[in-house]
Amino acid sequence: MDNKKYVALIMNRIYAKNGDYIYTVSHPEIGYVDKNTKIFKDRNGVEYISMMDTSLMMSEVNDAYYAAVPVDEICERLGVQPLRRAISMYNYGAQRQLYYVSTLGDGITFLIPIEFEKLKSELRDTVDKVFSEDNVSTTSEQSSQKDEKNNFASNEDYKPAHAKEDYDDELSEEEKERELINSIMLGVINGKYSLGELREISEKYKNKKDDIDSLLESIDIQIDASQSGESKNRVSSTVQDSNVVHLPSNYINIDNMYKTITKTLIAQDEPLRRVLTEIVRKEQDPREKRRGLLLTGESGVGKTLMMSLIAKNLNKPFLKIDSTQLTVPGYVGMDIEEYLWKLYISCGKDRNKAESAIVFIDEIDKKGSEKKEDVSGKGVLNTLLPFIEGSIYQARVDTKKVCESVNIDTSKMTIIFGGAFEDVYKNLSKNENVIGFDKDVNDNGKDKPVSTEDFIKKAQMPNEFMGRVAVVKLNDLDVESIKRILLESDESAIKIQEQLFKKLGVKLTPGDDYINAIAERAIDRKTGARGLSTVVDESTWEAYADAYTNLGKYSEIILEKGTVDNPKQYKKVLRKGNNLKKCCIL
Repeated sequence: MDNKKYVALIMNRIYAKNGDYIYTVSHPEIGYVDKNTKIFKDRNGVEYISMMDTSLMMSEVNDAYYAAVPVDEICERLGVQPLRRAISMYNYGAQRQLYYVSTLGDGITFLIPIEFEKLKSELRDTVDKVFSEDNVSTTSEQSSQKDEKNNFASNEDYKPAHAKEDYDDELSEEEKERELINSIMLGVINGKYSLGELREISEKYKNKKDDIDSLLESIDIQIDASQSGESKNRVSSTVQDSNVVHLPSNYINIDNMYKTITKTLIAQDEPLRRVLTEIVRKEQDPREKRRGLLLTGESGVGKTLMMSLIAKNLNKPFLKIDSTQLTVPGYVGMDIEEYLWKLYISCGKDRNKAESAIVFIDEIDKKGSEKKEDVSGKGVLNTLLPFIEGSIYQARVDTKKVCESVNIDTSKMTIIFGGAFEDVYKNLSKNENVIGFDKDVNDNGKDKPVSTEDFIKKAQMPNEFMGRVAVVKLNDLDVESIKRILLESDESAIKIQEQLFKKLGVKLTPGDDYINAIAERAIDRKTGARGLSTVVDESTWEAYADAYTNLGKYSEIILEKGTVDNPKQYKKVLRKGNNLKKCCIL
C-alpha cells in the first residue's frame, strides 16, 4: 500500500441499459491507493474498486472510486488554499457531471462525462420545443405565424387538435397529444418535476381541461404535498366515474412492482410479496415504521438484491450497512452516525430525502452470537433499538472529531435487517420453502414452529431486538432455483456473457448440461446466486479469448458440461464466408 495520501471521488452507480452504467458523485474521501491492485482504501478502512475496472461491469457492487489525486498536489492543481477548500472545489466540479461507463467488445472500459447543466438545458429546450405552438398548429401557414416560446407556461393561443376545421388531422394529432400527456403524467407520478415546473405545466394546461382532468388533479395534489413537506414520490390516482375513488397520495402498486422485480429476482416470489406488503403498510401508517423487518436465509439467496430493487422501484435512497463494521463508541469501526452522514452526502445533502431512505443492515446475526468474538455486538444491537423506533442522530463524517454535522431523524426510514441465522435453521429441510414463522420442518419430517425463542436461544439475539422486528425467511436455493436464475433473470451472468459474445458477432449457446453443471457448482460452493458470475466467468474466459482473437471466424460457440471443469472444452461453429465487417459488431 502506497503511504501517499490521495483524494478520491466516491461514486454511486445506476444501471443504465445492456450492462452499461451511469455514475454520480457521492462525496470525496481521503485515503490510500494500492499500486498493485489499484484499490482505494479510505480512512475508515472501507475499500473501493476503480469505476473503470471491468470487473465492476458484472458485479453487484454499486460503490466505486474515481480520479484519485495526491493530497499534496490538489491545492497546486486547482490554485487554491487551504486543502479543505481545494477538496470542496474539486468535489463541486465533479458533482456537475454524470459519468457514463461502458465496455468495448475487447473488454476495454470507456467513460463519457456528461455536463449535467448542459444536459438539463438541452432537455428543457427539447421539451419546450415539443410544447411550443409550432407543434400543435395544424397547418404550415399557422406555424409561420407563431413565435417559438421558451418555457412551459407560454401557450395562451393554444388551439386543440380536435378543432372542427382541422378534422382531417384529428386522429393523428389527438393520438400524439395523448401520448405526450401520458408521458407527462408518468413524470408527475414518479416525482420527476420540481415544484416550479409543476406550476408551469399546470398553468399551461388550464385551457385544455376537458382532455386532461386527471393530469391537473395529479399536479395539484403533488403541489399540495410538496408545500406541506410530504413525500414527492407518489401521486393519487382517480377513477373517473359516478363514484370517484381517491387512492392514497403515497399509493404503491404492489402488482406492478412485483412484476418488475421478479424479472431480476428469481425464486423468491412469495417472500417478495410479503416484504412489499410490509413496506406498503409502513408507508400508509408512520406508526408501522417503529418496527423493522428481519430477512433471514442462506447467503446468496438475494436479501440485498431484493431490498436494492425495492428501493430503486420506490425511487428512495438505499443505504446498506455491514453490521460487522458497525460498532459502539470506543471501538474500532464506524458508528451509526457516520453511516447516516454517508447517506446524507449521497442524497446531495438533502435531509428530507435522506430521512425517507430504506436502510438495510446486513449480517446482523453476527452481532448476536458470542462465537463471533464481537465484543461490541450486543452493544450495537441495543443502540439500534432507538434507531428502529425513530430517533434523531447527529450525523457527521467522524464521530471522534469536531466537524460538520446534521440532525437526521430515522422515524420516517424503513429499517430492514438481514442475516443467514444458520444456528436457527440448521435442522430444517433444505427443500422447504419457509416464510416467516408459518412453517418449519425438522429432520424427522415433523412440523416444528420457529419462534422468537429460537432466535434468542440459538442465535443469542436480545429479546428487546426480536420484539421490534417481523421475520421473513427467503427461500433456500436448490439446483433448479439456480438454473431459473441463470435462464430467467434479466441480469443473470449467462445473459451478460451472451451480450459480450454478441458484440463480437458470435452467438453463445449454453447447453442444458452446462447450465445444470453451473448450478451444481454454485450449490457445492455454498455461494448461492452471489457466486454465479464467478463460476460463469471461470468457465467462459477461454471461449471469449478465442472468439475475440479470431474475429469473424466463428458464428456460434456452444458450452457443454465439461466446459465448467475445463474452459478449453467447448464447441465452435465456423462462420461461412468469414466476413469480418458483418460479424464484428463493436
